[in-house]
Amino acid sequence: MPTTSHLELEDLLTVASTATLEKKDYLYYNGSSGLVHLHEGVVRVYRTCHERMVHVDFYGPGSTFGESCLDSQHHVESAVVCTDRAVFSQWPKQVVVAMIAGKPEFCAALLRMTSARSQQIFERLALAYCVKLDEHLVAALLDIANRVGIVNDADQSILIPFAVTHEVLASMIGTTREIVTAKMGELRRKGAVSFSRQSIRIWPAAMQQPMRKAVAA
Repeated sequence: MPTTSHLELEDLLTVASTATLEKKDYLYYNGSSGLVHLHEGVVRVYRTCHERMVHVDFYGPGSTFGESCLDSQHHVESAVVCTDRAVFSQWPKQVVVAMIAGKPEFCAALLRMTSARSQQIFERLALAYCVKLDEHLVAALLDIANRVGIVNDADQSILIPFAVTHEVLASMIGTTREIVTAKMGELRRKGAVSFSRQSIRIWPAAMQQPMRKAVAA
């Protein structure tokens, strides 16, 4: 059993009732007003950049987010929308502040979570400068699949059970929708992905092979 200094954030949150939202419902739209823990479902996170809502991330079951509510100096314009039915618990800012003041271990867990999230963002940004576009796209797909996908042991595939448009993938890797469409076509031809308007299925082992082999074929 972990010590209190190493408990996960969800283990330290006070008991709260759950709520349910359906696909395309917004959990919040104009910034977070409290901390949220997702029990079921997947949500998509946006933030405003140059007056446009830009895709930031996907969060799956077990994720806790909304910590930007604690920043009283800068209002973060963000939105969270459900990709399917979501069950969650929520704690208002004043409750979170009280938990931080009364539970040092809660504060430490919250810092660990935000630090890990910052590191993930840094690693994604670094990919844009350190790897080729093909590898960046593969890394983005694997990242989504590993965090919110459903593994099929029979064929060693992972299902992303909701639509991820080529425009969203383009925004994640810093390119255009047209280029992503072309690269996804290459991945499909080599048997690394299949996709529709409802989902994406990936085969991680096939993704490790260079794309140029599929083009040459």
